[in-house]
Amino acid sequence: DMSFSADITDSGLLGFLSPSAATTASSSAASLAVAKLKTMNLQSCQRLSWRSIARVVHCCWQLERLDIDDVYLVRDNSFVFDNKVDGRAQTQEEMMRQLRHISVATCHDVTDVCLKALSAHCRQLQSLCLRDTGKFSDMGLAYLCDPELCPYSNHPLATTLTDLNLAYAGRFSPSGLVRLLEHTPKLSRLDVSGLATIVDDRLIGHLVHLCPGVQSL
Repeated sequence: DMSFSADITDSGLLGFLSPSAATTASSSAASLAVAKLKTMNLQSCQRLSWRSIARVVHCCWQLERLDIDDVYLVRDNSFVFDNKVDGRAQTQEEMMRQLRHISVATCHDVTDVCLKALSAHCRQLQSLCLRDTGKFSDMGLAYLCDPELCPYSNHPLATTLTDLNLAYAGRFSPSGLVRLLEHTPKLSRLDVSGLATIVDDRLIGHLVHLCPGVQSL
């Protein structure tokens, strides 16, 4: 957990993720340790840019949890495959494959492109936090429901979600939200607070049918 570390920069994190030790043996050991990382909390490390997050996403193939709340320099291209970030042949298939939880809360420059990239790579995502991001539209929510985006699975990302936080999250419509919820059969936790023009009596009336397994609302 490195959250709220104001002095961590790209230089430090990229050095950690791409160790260049004096000996081949020590370098290999360090690379193996990085490859085995399962969780990373970088919340409010505000001197990190999209480049560091892209390196995490591309290199840490065993990563199950990634928290980058309030890392305001994060961009969509942090999540889009780029062989200049990691040129290994398997990267496109392995990146974000094991991810179970991701939070991009208050990352105001992530858009529908981010959701498309997550949908193209994540096969086991259970928890998705988009709180206070503000730039997601119906198109982004539709990406989460598209079974064709990930060439390595036959189901859309939405079908594996159990926890979804959309509080203050975007510019989508009530119909866009309904379409998403129609594809979330495993959902047990939903936060739609702050969506004043979207959540109304009609939507609440539909929730019992859309999300019969919800335990927290």
